[in-house]
Amino acid sequence: MRRYDLALFLKLNDEWKDRPLVPRSRTVDDPAQLAAQARKRAETVLKHVRLDGARVLEIGCGRGQFVRVIADEYGSLATGLDVKRYPEWGEDPRFIEADIADPPDLGEFDVIVSHAVWEHLQHPYASLDNQRDLLAPDGIVYFYANLYRGAKASHRYRDVHFPWPHLLFTDDVFEAFHERLGVGPRRAAWVNKLTYAQYVDHFERIGYGIERVWPSAPWFDEPFYRDHWEILGRYPKWDLQHDFIHAVLTREPGVGQKRDTSHARTADAAAAALRTRIRRMEASTSWRITAPFRAAHRVLRRAIRGTRGPRKRR
Repeated sequence: MRRYDLALFLKLNDEWKDRPLVPRSRTVDDPAQLAAQARKRAETVLKHVRLDGARVLEIGCGRGQFVRVIADEYGSLATGLDVKRYPEWGEDPRFIEADIADPPDLGEFDVIVSHAVWEHLQHPYASLDNQRDLLAPDGIVYFYANLYRGAKASHRYRDVHFPWPHLLFTDDVFEAFHERLGVGPRRAAWVNKLTYAQYVDHFERIGYGIERVWPSAPWFDEPFYRDHWEILGRYPKWDLQHDFIHAVLTREPGVGQKRDTSHARTADAAAAALRTRIRRMEASTSWRITAPFRAAHRVLRRAIRGTRGPRKRR
């Protein structure tokens, strides 16, 4: 097995510098760009929930652009929650410094949203449970989170250009790389390592209604995967292909905001749920162990059909 050391890290980063995994990463210093991103997020959320006049909680609100946009432009009664207080909050009472794993009394909300926050929570299961408690009886959650096994989960793609660095290299190699850049020792961002299947399992165990759950569009580099199969081969290929999980959840199964639900959306949700079950089954150990037997069974069936000759038409 090759050595996954600083020399290899630098080599891969140089090979990918002209085709970086994230060509243009977002800035956190430009208020106009952050506001534009907040409006885009609001448009996405609006496809799944009503925002006008709704009591909305954003978990992991950061600097607060999303809260301000939905309050000012959609008339939402918005609240932002974050474990860190930001200077941009000022004295605005809509922002609360607290942890969703142990929240204060916040009342209840018609809509709860979170944008790529849950992967950073040290107590994700307790936080999901608390989130449900904050949801009004007919409330709804719009949720998306970064998945640990995705290509971008290191969160260091401004400087690290190649995929899955956090799976391939240890923290000390990350630190040595960033020290060479002169930015001090930085590791891959800490994430809680939950998989898509584990999130879905958590939703079900806690008692959420799952209106819809789906992964981000797949991305995969087959030659890179084969070249580093000794490590990447430890993970299901499907998990490596998807960076995010998206979900629309209700407090109870079958209960949520009253809104236009077409037959196509119902079918889409059912298809997504079926795909999730199939992926979880295919990722299981029993499925892999029994693969040769299923293949032999198919060969035997074809052989039996061949000995019977063509079917006679009635």
